[in-house]
Amino acid sequence: MKDRLGEAAYSQIRFLEGRAVDIDSVLSQPNDIKWNVCSYYLCFAFQDAIAQVGLDKWGQPVNDLTLPEISRHPERGHLISRSAALQVARRKKVLRKSNRPEDIRAELSYSSELGVLRWIIIVRQRKTDFASNVRKIILNAHTGEILRTRKYNSRSNF
Repeated sequence: MKDRLGEAAYSQIRFLEGRAVDIDSVLSQPNDIKWNVCSYYLCFAFQDAIAQVGLDKWGQPVNDLTLPEISRHPERGHLISRSAALQVARRKKVLRKSNRPEDIRAELSYSSELGVLRWIIIVRQRKTDFASNVRKIILNAHTGEILRTRKYNSRSNF
């Protein structure tokens, strides 16, 4: 982990929780698992982000830590704040003054394809009990660069 993050970023990591998984029990049940089942999952906090890593029964990583390689890309050790991300969403008309706080979801997520953390902001404006207009913007959480915007209608079939 220290090699991936570098000394400065590693010193900011806080352990949150760990979970043990009974792999034999998981694999003995009917399922169509298409991923590596880990014996242990560890969760960490880094600034505003939650990161995790899966370990095998010997404690060796099964997948990469869900944080960027800050040691190789030091600029990725900085994250724009949630409020700065929401300001970008306002400028791009994804977020409007009329939106209620309960209709707005902003979360940090790691993109293994890009090697960066992303702010994903979703605004849901309810039209009826079963339909909503949804606006979504994805930002590079290190730079504030807009990676994607999308508008769509959502329906719930209860």
